[in-house]
Amino acid sequence: MSPTHECPEADTAAETAKAQKKRRGGPSSESARESSKRNALKHGLMAEKIFPDDLKKAIDAYTAELIRLRCPRDDNELWLVGQVAKCRAKLDKIDVLSLVDQQRVIDRVPLMWDRDRMIHVQDLGARLATDPRRVREKLAATKQGAQWIRQTWDWLGDVAENLGEWTEDQRDCAFELLGMPERFRVGSRRVPAATDTAGLKALVAAQMSALTEEIDGPLGALDDAAKALAGSGVSFEEDAETRRLRRYAAIISRALASAERAFEKAREARPEEAAAAAAAEPAPEARPYASAAAGDFLAERYDRNILSAPHMVDTILKSGDEAEAEVEVEGQVEVEVEGQVEVEVEVESEAVSEVEEVPAEILEFLREDRRRRDEGFAPASAPVGDRPFADASMSVPAPAPTGNRRHRKAAAKRQRLAEKRKGQ
Repeated sequence: MSPTHECPEADTAAETAKAQKKRRGGPSSESARESSKRNALKHGLMAEKIFPDDLKKAIDAYTAELIRLRCPRDDNELWLVGQVAKCRAKLDKIDVLSLVDQQRVIDRVPLMWDRDRMIHVQDLGARLATDPRRVREKLAATKQGAQWIRQTWDWLGDVAENLGEWTEDQRDCAFELLGMPERFRVGSRRVPAATDTAGLKALVAAQMSALTEEIDGPLGALDDAAKALAGSGVSFEEDAETRRLRRYAAIISRALASAERAFEKAREARPEEAAAAAAAEPAPEARPYASAAAGDFLAERYDRNILSAPHMVDTILKSGDEAEAEVEVEGQVEVEVEGQVEVEVEVESEAVSEVEEVPAEILEFLREDRRRRDEGFAPASAPVGDRPFADASMSVPAPAPTGNRRHRKAAAKRQRLAEKRKGQ
């Protein structure tokens, strides 16, 4: 009788059913699996694919804006743009978290100041045996460090009081508290012999007295000042959370700089494509011309600032491109009309000794402007040349009289003079 062979499909189905039957725990649906990926997600600063919702929105916004501005031409540039957007969004979040962390530090100052400083001191004291001289100086520079050293001396004093001697390890600890390196300990009398009970007690008493004086004196004052600064947001020592944020910021900043450099190199590697893309871009739109009102304002401002008096316009128009005029300060100025001196016009306090060279287009504008002022109106269809400041038509009807107060005053004087001449 030949052996029977089962169908391979049946074997596979049986194994799958068996595996599903034995399976326990864990997400079973696709949505549950996607949700479980976020179990270990905290702030997302070191994440590459899965981010918190707020960070994901910021990354998408940066990506869309950078794609619009930089116009990536291939997948490599598109990926680099995504990296730049990711780094910028992360740095923005670090700025927010830094403010939150600063507030956390400020809130801990009145409650946990001594305990937080003591944790830092204990981490530093754990390295005392490795580098006793340097670590001892750092510990003795703070109030909590000096308290840590005094507590250790107190423990050594208890041992000398109860047993009357120290072990070699305890004697080495005393050398470390004094900051003496190991190479100088042999033959040193800074620490008495391990069996010298009186000498050991005297050493402990002297060290504890000196440390107590430092703690109650300058170290206490410095600690109060440091606490006040920390309460205002200025801290000279960082805890683990603050150091972690700074490390994240440094890593992300380096990644951002690297992505920016890679993007620039990718663009420089293909100058012909860059030139073609620049040629394909639409030319920038020309700036709109100023309106007639804006042209009038600019021309009047030029007339007011450069040609600072109404009679100066007359002088320039009569002399051509160059003219010189002298105005007497706070006095009387003679105005020449038709070759004769008829009236005296009062001019406000000012002195002009010479007139700068005026361009031809300014002269043309002044002549046309004078004509308009004399006539009091301008036809709506009157053709006028280009203005020096704006390509706006001068054909806009202007009320009579126009100009500033000086212009109106000078125009009134000229009108009275003309009427007087006609009457004569």
